[in-house]
Amino acid sequence: MLAAAHRVRGFVRDTALCDRPFASLWLAKAYVVPVGMYGCQVWGSGFLREGDVFIDNLQTLHLNFLKGTLGVKRSAPNWAALRECAHESLQFYWLRAAIRFYNGLL
Repeated sequence: MLAAAHRVRGFVRDTALCDRPFASLWLAKAYVVPVGMYGCQVWGSGFLREGDVFIDNLQTLHLNFLKGTLGVKRSAPNWAALRECAHESLQFYWLRAAIRFYNGLL
């Protein structure tokens, strides 16, 4: 996921999209989030406990990317950064993928 985030950030820098944070956020949602979800139906189930939303390292990298794109301090509230960028926590995506996997098994 870190490599995908660096590629997106490099692409944004190379194509002069720095003044358009919406494009950077869209690219992150389209390319970085799916990379962070690879195989999450199996390994992500350990992070689906209530209250453990921001515990995982991938979620921390995701939030650092979003906060860097917004240009806010790292101490800014996590939920505010997610809502401002119209992103969900990775735990939401993992739960949805696990439910789809389970329904596919049935």
